[in-house]
Amino acid sequence: MRMRKKRWLIPLLVLFIGIILPTKAHAMKLKDTDESIVKWDTVQTKTTALSDTDTLYDYTFEKESYNSYQEAVKDIAKYAIDLVADRKSEHFQGYIPFEIKTTEDISTLKTSDVENQVKQWMMFGDNVTKAEILSFSYSRSGGYENLRSFYTYVTKFSKTDTGYEGIIRVSVNYRFDKDFFQKYETGVQNAVKDMDVAGKSDYDKAYAVCKWIGNRKNIKYNLDYAKNQSGMYAMVERQAVCAGMTKLCNYMGRYVGLDVIDEEGATATDRHAWNLMKIDGEWYYSDPTNCKSDISTYESFLQGYDWLRITTTAIDEAYKDDRDTYKTQDLSYLNNHSSCNGNHVWNKGTPKGSAGCVVPLYFTHECKVCHAVWWEYLADPIGHDYVKYKVTQEATCTKPEITKFVCSRFNDNASLDTCDGYPYMEKETAPALGHDWKDNGDGTATCQRDGCGETHTHIWKKTGTVAATCTDTGKTEYTCTVCGQTKTTTIKALGHKYETVSTDDATCTTPKTVHKECTRCHDKKDETSGEALGHNWRTSSDKNSKTCIRCKTTHIHTWDEGKYSVEPTCKDAGKKLFTCTDCGDTKTVAVKSLGHDYQLVRTDPATCTTPAINHYACSRCGDTVDQEDKDHPALGHDWKKNDDGTVTCQRCGQTHEHKWNTEVISEASCTTDGVTRHTCSICGDTYDDVVKGGHKWTYKKTGTNTSVCLCTVCGKTKEHDFSIFSDKESEKKDPTCTKAGMVVATCADCGRRRWVYDENRPALGHDWKDNGDGTATCQREGCGKSHTHTLDEGEVTKKPSCEEKGVKTYRCTETNCNYTKTEDIAATGHTWDDGKITTKASCDHTGVKTYTCKACGDTRTETIAMLEHTWDDGQVTTKPSCTEKGIRTYTCKVCKATKTEDIEATGHDYKVKDHKDATCTEDGYTTSVCKNCGDEKKETIKATGHDWNKGEVTTKATCTEAGVMTYTCNVCKETKTEEIEATGHQHTEIRDKKDATCTETGYTGDTYCKDCDTKLSDGKEIPATGHQNKEIRDKKAATCTKAGYTGDTYCKDCGELLKTGKETDALGHTWGKGKVTRKSTYTAAGQITYTCSRCGGKRVITTKKLFYPKAGTKYTVAGCQYKVIKAGAEVSLVGTNKNAKSVTIPAVIKVKGVTYKVTSIGAKAFNGSKKLTKVTIGANIKKISNNAFFKCKSLKMVTIKSVLLTKKTANKKAFKGVNKKMVIKVPKKMKKAYVKIFKGLKVK
Repeated sequence: MRMRKKRWLIPLLVLFIGIILPTKAHAMKLKDTDESIVKWDTVQTKTTALSDTDTLYDYTFEKESYNSYQEAVKDIAKYAIDLVADRKSEHFQGYIPFEIKTTEDISTLKTSDVENQVKQWMMFGDNVTKAEILSFSYSRSGGYENLRSFYTYVTKFSKTDTGYEGIIRVSVNYRFDKDFFQKYETGVQNAVKDMDVAGKSDYDKAYAVCKWIGNRKNIKYNLDYAKNQSGMYAMVERQAVCAGMTKLCNYMGRYVGLDVIDEEGATATDRHAWNLMKIDGEWYYSDPTNCKSDISTYESFLQGYDWLRITTTAIDEAYKDDRDTYKTQDLSYLNNHSSCNGNHVWNKGTPKGSAGCVVPLYFTHECKVCHAVWWEYLADPIGHDYVKYKVTQEATCTKPEITKFVCSRFNDNASLDTCDGYPYMEKETAPALGHDWKDNGDGTATCQRDGCGETHTHIWKKTGTVAATCTDTGKTEYTCTVCGQTKTTTIKALGHKYETVSTDDATCTTPKTVHKECTRCHDKKDETSGEALGHNWRTSSDKNSKTCIRCKTTHIHTWDEGKYSVEPTCKDAGKKLFTCTDCGDTKTVAVKSLGHDYQLVRTDPATCTTPAINHYACSRCGDTVDQEDKDHPALGHDWKKNDDGTVTCQRCGQTHEHKWNTEVISEASCTTDGVTRHTCSICGDTYDDVVKGGHKWTYKKTGTNTSVCLCTVCGKTKEHDFSIFSDKESEKKDPTCTKAGMVVATCADCGRRRWVYDENRPALGHDWKDNGDGTATCQREGCGKSHTHTLDEGEVTKKPSCEEKGVKTYRCTETNCNYTKTEDIAATGHTWDDGKITTKASCDHTGVKTYTCKACGDTRTETIAMLEHTWDDGQVTTKPSCTEKGIRTYTCKVCKATKTEDIEATGHDYKVKDHKDATCTEDGYTTSVCKNCGDEKKETIKATGHDWNKGEVTTKATCTEAGVMTYTCNVCKETKTEEIEATGHQHTEIRDKKDATCTETGYTGDTYCKDCDTKLSDGKEIPATGHQNKEIRDKKAATCTKAGYTGDTYCKDCGELLKTGKETDALGHTWGKGKVTRKSTYTAAGQITYTCSRCGGKRVITTKKLFYPKAGTKYTVAGCQYKVIKAGAEVSLVGTNKNAKSVTIPAVIKVKGVTYKVTSIGAKAFNGSKKLTKVTIGANIKKISNNAFFKCKSLKMVTIKSVLLTKKTANKKAFKGVNKKMVIKVPKKMKKAYVKIFKGLKVK
């Protein structure tokens, strides 16, 4: 909102800035920039999505340590400020763990201390930077404008051995986004740059800021912004009202190094906002809204308290803080800081004709020399003279009469209007009429006044009570608090209030007796309740006796011989009932089952597959059971091999072909071979196969661009061995500016192919060319990458002088980039000496001081202020009165100049004229008269109010009836009453309670009030508990060979037999898979031992000897193929390695544990062995078949060691088609015979 033009303002004064003396620069601790103390490099971050557009970031930092509370507050406050300025996210919470090593008690740590420290720095700029001031944008009236929320909160704060520790949470949510804030920050920076105030005085800075804001070319005044009174909007939108301009003045003033505070308040006709500005340690008022062009033409810049006093209302209350805290100056800045140096020559001011309704009477004085101005306050506003205008609200039952008044000086015709403020006011001129109630007889009343008709339900308040007694009734009187209607209710006679004096409890044989007496009238009576309790027997665990748990009487039973209620059988137990011959109680005892009496009937002998079986029958019930005869197990088959590869049992005649079951004896692994055993499931014959081991590599992906070699067998991994490089041009890539050349490589283990960098073809590097716009582009074909020049710290290439600039050269830090940039270095400025006085000053003229530059010899001059006047003691030229100030005039003894000084008004000296003390309900007063001027004043003394005592119980409350508490005023003895609520049945007891047993019901007991003996509630029957706690007796577990017993079920509480057990069958053995305790061989039988998993019993089965592989089975040994021709004894050589040059036929071979004689060479065994040159024939060869060496054209030497060949088993046809030079070498003793056998061949 804006301050309207005041018709009473004097013509604006002209303040000549040029005659103001230089002032000192402000000494605030504002920094241009500093490093953030936030440790972002170690932060832990967590995010939470609050909505589609709002994400909360939680930052947790390392612990900070402090030695005092004050140090912690200041450092954490700076931490919070840097968090806001760093602005890592738009909505976040920073968690800062801390410890304070101190012995002082800081258990009442206040996080408000941290926030107050932040506000203090934001208000006065200490220890903060320009960027931080803008990041918060703090104003006294608007808070943190850039932040939607900012607060700190301490959690987990606790005492430790060395002090205290905790975590402080800093919560920040920005109001404006980064783009808006950037516009605001840039706007402030550009405006300050245009002001060019660096290094200048406080006055120059304040002048520049207020002038910039007041210039309507910069900020347009727009009432549309009255609802958005923001300094940040003022800069970004360039439109605002007075509040937005004063807040912007805050931020810009602090940005240039000034202390600035915003204020707002009421003027004569409106509300307005302005600033307090600290200039050279003194506070002054400035109104930037009205600094519209040249500040020197306005009274709104750096004014004193005298200016504020005539422009605002309620000055003493609203701005008392300015006087007490900031010591605002009485007069404007120019009054003490112009060329007059405070010794002004004032023109006599021209007062306004008279004080107005809201505007005071004042003089405006102007200095003839420097045009400084001061405002002299002469008289208070006279106030409005209100006259009745019209009634705006007529009085009704509930509403008062409201009348609108207007100032008599107001006139709609502006030329005749002499009221200088808002002329209207409203006030209550008659009270509400109140309702005229009439009772309706139904608990309601209706107002009879015309136009009302309101109905209400009576709200009764107790106004009197006559107490009831035990035998007589009482009454209670009530009055409606709304309409005053009364009613009376009857209080029933109380009846006797019996209390128990003593009680004789019931016993097993007598009932309960209660002796009672009335607490009010002392009437007495005795009452019996219930019956004798009777004995509560508890049977012993052996059921042979019972004891009363109440009176401890014991009865021992005398049992008869008993009768079977259930006869026992071989399997089922029986029951026997015994009766006590004294009391008739009974007990049931379990009788164990008889068990079977088994007798052997017959025995089935053992067979090959089954053991001998004994058949038994029970002599009582005929039940039968069969059991194995352990002494006669199954005989097992007596197998004999047949020529066709089958076997036949010699005992039972069973014949079968082998059915092989495969068993892994040892698994093949990546590093060892495995063994697989094949066993005939019928006869137990076995043979083994070897399974080769070794790793099986494959490719496994481990990440987005990573993988390893993985063994699919053992899971072992290893790095790829990319050692095989492609030589194809299509699988090669040339190097670029930033990357080396590439080639496709293959893993030698798993075959994985991938592109890898070729270290023999490194990256080329960029070939930069400057673009002239702060960027450079790589000229290399296919690249085209650009970069913005990043310059180094620069090097001074030309030093500056006092008045001439120097040059600093910067070079781009990008690799291979040769770009450079230069900038001017400001002239150093003159270095002035201490100066010499060339013209002395006096009290009527200034002097001159001349300074010389130590570097270049230039000179400058400075004006020396006039000397202080030498004033005399002064004379009173106007005496003060009770309400008006006086004047004392002083004269300079040197130049005869004069100055005046106010003499404070003496004030009234009142004496009491009349006095009346206040009472409890009525106000008093004091009337006083000033003995000097006769002014009279009257002061009201407020009514004291009643001083009630602690109260007295005039009617006691009972269980069911309310009581009355009466209070008396200690001063005037007036009384009031309050209802005491009925006490209710506070003290109760349970009567006739009985516990339930297994078979008998119980009773919870009836509830009685102990105070009034009223039965409050009936008890409930408790069902018999039943046999809840049971136990098993005589239980016996079954074994593999013996029957068991489930056990009999008894009640643990009363001992009764609840259920008879049953016999359980013997479990029988549970044989495992069996363990081979002796393996079968080709020459001996084996054994398999089975163990019972339950009792550990043993069972041994004999397995037959292994059967030799049948005739026709083929084996490969040392590259030669053999065929069995006699099971377990002989084989024939039937094939060889066709590429072998030399072959030795052994006398025997050993395969799968069986040793075979090699007794023959099959037909065409060596057929096609074109490379064969030498053969040695073993000693057991009995037969060499025809064509055994057919077409072995390279065979030249045959050595025969056997002496078993005959004409029937060998001849020269075996060597058909061999080399003609072949020689057969034979045993010496057999040469003659073998020459005949191999007639036609060369035999040696």
